[in-house]
Amino acid sequence: MKKENSTVTIILSILIAVLTFFLFLKGYEAIFPYEKKADESAASAETEEQRYVVYEAVFMKNEEVLEVFRTLRGETPPYEHIPKKYHVTTIFMPERDHRQFYGSDVAVHGYCYKAGEVMDTDGNPTGNEGILIYMYSSNPGLQDYFENDVEHIYHITGSFAKEAKYTLDLDYSDGTPVNFTITGKFGAMLSNGTYVFSPEEADAFLNGTD
Repeated sequence: MKKENSTVTIILSILIAVLTFFLFLKGYEAIFPYEKKADESAASAETEEQRYVVYEAVFMKNEEVLEVFRTLRGETPPYEHIPKKYHVTTIFMPERDHRQFYGSDVAVHGYCYKAGEVMDTDGNPTGNEGILIYMYSSNPGLQDYFENDVEHIYHITGSFAKEAKYTLDLDYSDGTPVNFTITGKFGAMLSNGTYVFSPEEADAFLNGTD
């Protein structure tokens, strides 16, 4: 009987301790509610920081671009990797996006093809394939953006051994002249991995109203 009473006493003591700790936590939140709100605000701010434009570009139909490269070098690309979505990057991680132009049609004119060896940032040889291009838009604001806002030599990457970014490092001085024009659409890739082609789509995501 004495042993049973002792067990009951221990169980009651544990329950009282748990209840006391719970009441303490509730009382702490009541006294310091701003700490919890601050944590929630920080988490919310962190989420908001993830809403941004990764890059702006002119996107083209894959089959049309593939046909151009097939005509130049045959069916098999010279390097292992090909872009998932053919595009001409205008700017990477822009400080200010240009969503007002998203969805505009753009004429993409190719003038020089090259495939060959380049050096990566570590000084090791790698290979890339690409075409230098000009871009034209009937929208005066977008054309001004192409010509003046972006300091960039425009190009399309066809295939690459390591990274697509090295396509611009190719020596195009002895490249093959080409002459073609295809139509693309100006848009952007967002931080959630999706592509947008209208100001409204960009607004919904970047402003958190999607």
